[in-house]
Amino acid sequence: MSVDQFITGLDLGSYYIKASAITGRNGDIIFSAYGESQGIEDGVVTDSVRLLAAIRSVLRKLEIKTGVPVQKAFLSIDTAYTRQESSRGSAGLSKGSVSEKDMLNAIKSSMRIARTTEEQICDVLIDDYKVDGIVYANPISVEGSLIDVSSQTILADKSLIGGQTRVLENERIQVLGTGLSVHGMANLLLTRSQRYNGALLIDSGHRKTDVVVLKNNRIVYSETIPLGGRNITKDLSIVLKISMNEAETLKKEFGAGELSPSHPKYDLISQVVEARAEEILDLANKAFKNYGQWSEIEQALVYGGGLCGFRTIASFKEDVFGISTNYMTSDIIKSDDIFSLNATGVAHNMIHELQSVLIAELWEQPKEAEEEVEIGGNYFSVLDKVRQKASKSMKEIIQLDEDDEDDRRGQSRKSHDDFRQKASENSIKSKLKKIFGIE
Repeated sequence: MSVDQFITGLDLGSYYIKASAITGRNGDIIFSAYGESQGIEDGVVTDSVRLLAAIRSVLRKLEIKTGVPVQKAFLSIDTAYTRQESSRGSAGLSKGSVSEKDMLNAIKSSMRIARTTEEQICDVLIDDYKVDGIVYANPISVEGSLIDVSSQTILADKSLIGGQTRVLENERIQVLGTGLSVHGMANLLLTRSQRYNGALLIDSGHRKTDVVVLKNNRIVYSETIPLGGRNITKDLSIVLKISMNEAETLKKEFGAGELSPSHPKYDLISQVVEARAEEILDLANKAFKNYGQWSEIEQALVYGGGLCGFRTIASFKEDVFGISTNYMTSDIIKSDDIFSLNATGVAHNMIHELQSVLIAELWEQPKEAEEEVEIGGNYFSVLDKVRQKASKSMKEIIQLDEDDEDDRRGQSRKSHDDFRQKASENSIKSKLKKIFGIE
C-alpha cells in the first residue's frame, strides 16, 4: 500500500476541531491535529465562515505532518445527537458458506428500518452473527444456508450532519461517511471482550459530558450531563475575578502540570478545579447507576479534554464508579492526542469495521455508467474496501492477489519501514495497546 493513502477522521466540537489521519497495513500509523473551534455549538453550525477558518487551520497542521492534502474525510458524530434502533437482518449464502459479501448483505438488510425524513443512518453496531441459528463471532467460511445478524442502527439528525457537510464542501473536502464517536472510541480503546461483557464510557467535553453504557457491542444506556470543561473555566473566572481567556489559560497550565505550586493562587485554583470535576464525576456516576444492570459492568473509561485535560484527574475522586476505571490523560500516551481521540476512533473504524463499507456506500455520489464492484475478493485491508466504495475513481483502487502479494510487499518494504520509523512517535495505538490490551 502506498504510504500516501490516509483515512481521515474529523470531529467538529464546540471547543476543539479535531482531525486524525490513519494509514498503514493495520491502521497503526496515526497522525493527529487539533485547534480552537469557532462557529459551531452542540453540533449545529452557527457561523459557517468562522467554522471554515477553524477547519482550515487544523487541516493545515495535519497536512504538514502527513505531507498529503486532505481531500476526503469521515465525520465523527456525537452520541448526544443520535438515537438507536435495534434490528435484525438476514441473507442467503450464495455459495454454501459465509463470505464477507453475505455478511454485508445481512447487515444491509438489518439497516432497513423505519425512520423519519429528518433522520439519516450514521453508523451501525453489530451484536452477533448466526449461521443456521448458531452464534459465531466471525462466521467467515462457516457452512450453512442462512446468515442472521443482530444489529443496532444509529440515526442522526439529517440537518445537523448536513450543516457540517456543507461547510466541509466549501473547503472542497468530500465527506465519505459518518461514524458514532463512542463506537470508534470503544473499538480503539477496549478489547472485544470488554465491549461485549460491558463497559462504561464517559466522554467529557467543553459544554457537556456523555455517559454511555456499552454491552454486547451496542449502546444499552446513555445520558448527557450539561456540564463540562467550560464550567470549570467559568468557576475560575468568577472566583479569581479574571476574564474567561485568562481563566482558560490558568486551567490548561494547571491541568498540564505547568502551573508552579508557588503561584499565589495555586491552592485556590486547585480547590476550584477539583470541586467542579468531582461534581461532574458524581453526576456521571449517578447517571450510570440509572442503568438497571449497572452492577454487571466491570470496566469504565473516561476520556475527553473536559476532565482528562487534567493529568491528576484520577486522584480528584478515587473509585468514583466502584469499578476498574482508566482515565485517558495526556501523560499516559505522552502527547495531546487525547483531544483528537474521537476523530481517531471514527477513522480507525473505517479501516477495521466491515460495516464501514455500507456507511461509505450511503454517501457515495451517483456515477454514470459505473461498473458494479464486487464487495468480496482479495484485499489488503478494509481500508481498500472503504476506498472501493467511496473513491471518486474506481481505477485508483488497490487490489492485491494472494499470488503476487509477497512480491508487491517486498518491493515497497523499504519505503514502508522508513515511513513507520518516521511516524512511530505519532502512533498512539502502540501506547494504547500496552495500557488496554488492544489487539
